[in-house]
Amino acid sequence: MPTSRKIAAVIVAQLALTPVAHAACNDTQPDTRYALNGAEVYDSKTNLTWQRCSLGQTWSENKCTGSVTGMTWDQANKAAQSAKSGWRLPTRQELQSVLQNTCGLSPGDKLVFPDLDIMYSTYWSATTSEPALAWLVGFNNASTFNGFRTAPNAVRLVRTGK
Repeated sequence: MPTSRKIAAVIVAQLALTPVAHAACNDTQPDTRYALNGAEVYDSKTNLTWQRCSLGQTWSENKCTGSVTGMTWDQANKAAQSAKSGWRLPTRQELQSVLQNTCGLSPGDKLVFPDLDIMYSTYWSATTSEPALAWLVGFNNASTFNGFRTAPNAVRLVRTGK
């Protein structure tokens, strides 16, 4: 098949998927896989329990209050180690599991993980690639990229099970 036909076939396939992906980006109800429990949310799809607020924020009256604390990767790991009840820094794949397609959090899932700070919309993962780098996941657009471990970013902790 000539190259131009291959490119056209890929474009048509992508366009066919776009309405479905776009619809998921506009969901106004939280995904049914989530079981909300105050400051925590259990994801039945992944068997993970997440903190609903970023570190630095506290859960109060059904929302996250306070400011997100930007942390270096080392600070994020220390915060996770000092947390009780098995909390830890999530892997890149675990962070990506709460995002739908390429849109980041849908409007409905922003009810599950409320009060995101646009200044700290990227979250540290435990996944590393090089000594000076670790993977980050953008909750605003589902991007993933390597970041310098010395840069401040948001942290959301997770634990396995309920």
